[in-house]
Amino acid sequence: MSRSEPKASDVPKTDSIRLIDLPKGIPARVVGLEPPNEHVDAGELRRLAAIGFLPGESVRVIAYSPLGRSPVAVSIGNSMFGLRRVEAECIRVCREPA
Repeated sequence: MSRSEPKASDVPKTDSIRLIDLPKGIPARVVGLEPPNEHVDAGELRRLAAIGFLPGESVRVIAYSPLGRSPVAVSIGNSMFGLRRVEAECIRVCREPA
C-alpha cells in the first residue's frame, strides 16, 4: 500500500515525528532512535547510530521512492544514505524552526 508524500503543513514545528513522515526538503534534527515494531532489533538501531543518526544531527529527506516509500534518500551531516522504510520509521526527528 502506498501513501502520498507528506506536506510541510502536515508537520508540527515542535513535536517529534518519524523520519518517514517528514516532507521532502524540510530541515529537521534527529531527536532519537526507537524501534517501530518487534521486527527491528537493537543491532539495527546501533547501525543507524553508527552511520550518524544521533540526537542533534541535522537531517533532510532528499527523495522518496514513488511506490511504497522505500528506499528513502536522506542527507545527514555531509553524507547521503538510502534507508529502508523500516529504518526511517525508527528515526525520530523534530522540524527545525524557520
